[in-house]
Amino acid sequence: MAQLKLSNVPKTKGLSYDERVCSKCMGHRHLCGIKPCPILMRAKALTNIEKAASGLNLAGSSPPSVFVGEHGYPKVLAGPLIPPIFGADAEIMERPDLWLTKNMDEILSFRFNLVRTKKPVPVDAAVDPPRLLQETQTLALSDSATDSEATLLKRPQFSCVLSDTTLPVGPSAPLELFVLDDNPRVPRIVDRITSDT
Repeated sequence: MAQLKLSNVPKTKGLSYDERVCSKCMGHRHLCGIKPCPILMRAKALTNIEKAASGLNLAGSSPPSVFVGEHGYPKVLAGPLIPPIFGADAEIMERPDLWLTKNMDEILSFRFNLVRTKKPVPVDAAVDPPRLLQETQTLALSDSATDSEATLLKRPQFSCVLSDTTLPVGPSAPLELFVLDDNPRVPRIVDRITSDT
């Protein structure tokens, strides 16, 4: 699998707009007067998922990050967010506290290079989780980036969700199988609180 590099972000040429309205617009209301939304256009250009995630296999270091939806309750979509990069560089993708010195393009690049994997899961399955959910729960407890692999049912599709209540969300793909390649580093206190004994 190709290794994705978080390199210099391409600059948008020829567009003039006030980025201060972006937090109100979220790419949907066209408050800057430009159609299509320049932020969404740049976001799609920043996403290298199509190059890095060839086929139905995805491998990388999850920041760690987990997606749990609400649509269709009591059966919701859930799964890990996995970028096609390895190492500690992945942690910044889920750490807004480290974004203060970053520009909007860099932040969008972080978020839109995370593939949101998803599989329908009954909410009561968390009590006695199947293997996939158990691996996802273990990932969620980790305090550092964890190498993982996913087998997808379809290739990731670019979509862009900007919201005033959640972090930006990028490409998604239905999940078939998820495996942790590393032993996640779980803080002792978290392990004590969440363990069965």
